Amino acid sequence: MNDLTLPRVNELFEELEEESRIFVGSVGRLQMPVCPLAFHREYVAPNRPVIIQGLSRNWKASERWSLDYLRQILGDDICQISVVPDGLADAVVDGKFQLPEERKVKFSFFADVIEGKKQPEDGGIYYLQRQNSCLTEDYPKLAKDVPDEIEFATAAFEFRVHFLNLADFCGKASVSSLHRDPYENIYTVIRGKKIFKLFPPTSRGKIIYKEFPVVRCHFNQSLRKWERKSEKGIDFVKWIENGVNGVASEPIVVEVNPGETLYLPAGWFHQVHQDDKTIAVNYWYDRAYDQRYAKERFLDQLAELIHET
Repeated sequence: MNDLTLPRVNELFEELEEESRIFVGSVGRLQMPVCPLAFHREYVAPNRPVIIQGLSRNWKASERWSLDYLRQILGDDICQISVVPDGLADAVVDGKFQLPEERKVKFSFFADVIEGKKQPEDGGIYYLQRQNSCLTEDYPKLAKDVPDEIEFATAAFEFRVHFLNLADFCGKASVSSLHRDPYENIYTVIRGKKIFKLFPPTSRGKIIYKEFPVVRCHFNQSLRKWERKSEKGIDFVKWIENGVNGVASEPIVVEVNPGETLYLPAGWFHQVHQDDKTIAVNYWYDRAYDQRYAKERFLDQLAELIHET
């Protein structure tokens, strides 16, 4: 790409984002019940997020899921948790892509840490983050408190639920990195509050990926300090360079409160943090690999080309 073409391409990316923000510059709200056809026409097809109110009103989880209830139901069950010294897992930290230390502990111990009743000697940030149907596979006692699928979403997407996850169970210090998922996401907050910072796919020209060496956090019991070791079998990961702060554009900020559900379309970039202790579930549906996906791939390739120049 020659020097005369590059400025023009950057200008076109600017125009693309400005025009797209006319249509997706804010996130609207819907009340249940939701018509599948209207949902598809107004939000899925145009790739627009929306907050849905009242979806979880009659779920048992909305009534039951407190720390005390989860402690009672899960108690001494073993759960897989992630631990990092700084609240940043699957994120670029000091020039390296940082993975968490994975541990298996009694749920009651994990709940005590989240609630502040116990202070681990490692001083780390503890949370549940495993995806890929962790709710049905790891916590079947809890899975019965939420529906197997979201009927209007299943009808609108024309796919069955791919994964049902206990999306987050964590404290305030945990922050996700800026990323995107290849799934249509129906994300419901049961307790606490989630804050999403969103960028539409059309912001891709301002989102820079680079390759980073991969390390995994490890607490050295002998030295009583955190270390980071190279991850075996994975040399590099291509990831977004500087998160939200590295994007030369303002994110769309969305707060999802208890009882509210965010529809987050596939391909949207998002960074997430929470207000105090938060419990949420999400339903991942396969996306349609259609012209929207082809356009995203084109933007990816064009963005990579100008970022390499």
